[in-house]
Amino acid sequence: MLEKKNIHDVSSQIRTIYNKGVEAANKNNPDYAIDLLKTVVNMEPGFLSARKKLRSLEKDKLSAKPIKKLFRLLKVKKFIKIGQLNLVRKKYKDAYAAVEEALAIDVKNLSALNLLAEVAKALEAPFIVIETYELAQEFYPENIDVLRKLANAYRDNKMGVMELRIRQKLIKIFPDDLQVRAELRSASAAATLEKHDAEDIDVSHNIGKFKNIDETEILEQKERIVHSADNVQKLIGKYEADLVDDPDSITLLRKLGELYQKSGIHGKAFEYFKKFEEVNDIFDTTIDQSMEKSELALIENEINGLSKDIKDSSAKAAVTEKIIQLKRQLDDTRQAYALKRVKLYPNNLILRFSLAVIHWEQKEYDLAIEQFQLSQENLQYHISSLLFLGRCFLCKKQFDIAIEQFKKVVVESSTMTKQKMEALYYLGIAYENMNDSLNAMGCFKEIYSTQSTYKDIAMRVQKYY
Repeated sequence: MLEKKNIHDVSSQIRTIYNKGVEAANKNNPDYAIDLLKTVVNMEPGFLSARKKLRSLEKDKLSAKPIKKLFRLLKVKKFIKIGQLNLVRKKYKDAYAAVEEALAIDVKNLSALNLLAEVAKALEAPFIVIETYELAQEFYPENIDVLRKLANAYRDNKMGVMELRIRQKLIKIFPDDLQVRAELRSASAAATLEKHDAEDIDVSHNIGKFKNIDETEILEQKERIVHSADNVQKLIGKYEADLVDDPDSITLLRKLGELYQKSGIHGKAFEYFKKFEEVNDIFDTTIDQSMEKSELALIENEINGLSKDIKDSSAKAAVTEKIIQLKRQLDDTRQAYALKRVKLYPNNLILRFSLAVIHWEQKEYDLAIEQFQLSQENLQYHISSLLFLGRCFLCKKQFDIAIEQFKKVVVESSTMTKQKMEALYYLGIAYENMNDSLNAMGCFKEIYSTQSTYKDIAMRVQKYY
């Protein structure tokens, strides 16, 4: 995956070229500045400051020095064609260089922008995909295709609030489109979840500060926590009293569910979340996840209680069997929630990936394969889906198909990432099962030369010697 970089992450050579480019721009020499910055982003596509400066200069140049339309179009078409051919041939760096040449001529060219996004996907650079479609929207604010692609890019990168803003634009254009309405609901749920996650991070950050304060302050904080617990009980009492007058208030039902959940009283939390679901007309993913959390907590509490008693129990076999049943119930509950979400949002590939993992954990390999084959279309989970697919086929002893999946990961990963290492490891195992010791050894040696402590790779390599 291509990483974002700042000026401290790039080499001194690239910093020098970048600084010369900025200096040329400041001296009103935009053509030379663009050439220099184009060189920088070709060498380091993830260098954000260079990308931002280059796009800014390209926009200024287009408005200040309009080129003859026909001449400009012919040159841009030539570079787009080169880029498309290199993309098909999986020469991604060459494709990237060609599309940058096209944009240096006409940064507004929609075909060039679309191609850049496709190349960025191939390079596993979601931040460039988003940057590109945001630029396209700046030039073409009413273009439906651009809006859809930008919304999807936000969705694939869990940027719920940003996605919701674009989906709201689309629903105004297509108020009766069921697909657009479903996507809006999904984005709304994702945005809500994102806000909740941000709040949780803020709370965690504040708790983390305890480590940096002295003992007196820690005691003061502990006292505040006790008072906070008292306040929670007071709030619960207040909201329950208010609920008598307005029993279908989704705001009160949500708050009561959250307060009981934070207090660890999961039975009451589930009760209020369930009531919220019954009253609310629109499915709320956040509430559904809260319901799942409390339902699973109730089962886990029961398992923990039985586990403590098992040593003193005279009927160990019966208690052990009960624990096994509860663990099975735990798995079934997770699966039921995941299935429900996929049924409601069949186009949400992140939900499909979550369901696939549950099937994998339960060794339901055929069901897992079906979902991973769909979730691999999601940019964020593409490589992970391929890895799981390979492992599913490996478990089914369909070694030739497993090899195909692992090879895709190896080919698509330009550097030795953890995922590429994992793919090589299981690819080697698949080759071993096919009695292809030469290829198996090649995979294991490639890992061993990079990280000799990875899993049992040292032992596997030694076995061949």
